[in-house]
Amino acid sequence: MKQVYLIRHAKAEKVFSGFSDFERTLSQKGIFDATRLGGALKQKKVHFDKLYFSPALRTTQTAELLQEQMSLSTGIMEEVPMIYNSSAASLYRFLCQLNDQENVVGIVGHNPALTHFLEFITCEEGIHFPTSGCVQVQFDVSGWEEIMQGLGEIKSMEGMG
Repeated sequence: MKQVYLIRHAKAEKVFSGFSDFERTLSQKGIFDATRLGGALKQKKVHFDKLYFSPALRTTQTAELLQEQMSLSTGIMEEVPMIYNSSAASLYRFLCQLNDQENVVGIVGHNPALTHFLEFITCEEGIHFPTSGCVQVQFDVSGWEEIMQGLGEIKSMEGMG
């Protein structure tokens, strides 16, 4: 059994002159929402074997707030550059190559890639994926490379309003 928690970064400030999209920081609402999400996941006793995140500042900050709230070890945190400009196909390839010793992973990323990836792995359509949204997807497989389109089953949603 493999599980992935797809997490969209928390609400970020708008792009200001002189700053790139990559450098956007979390807004006060984003900080509050990411903190609340981390608390909710801790209350549900969610534990990641690995938490992967985009190197963009807003996703890094979201991952750090989750780590803090969930009391996660820094050793499970991993920045993955390809998550920043990913597509559903690149997220699928990334998931399929994960170490099979990792059974529960989190991916903190961006839309529209997360929504398209969720639709691909579950064959569910029309899911609204807001900032600080989190979807738990479970696969009845023993290895990540066995994952195929439509094999994922949504088990829970947080902050999907």
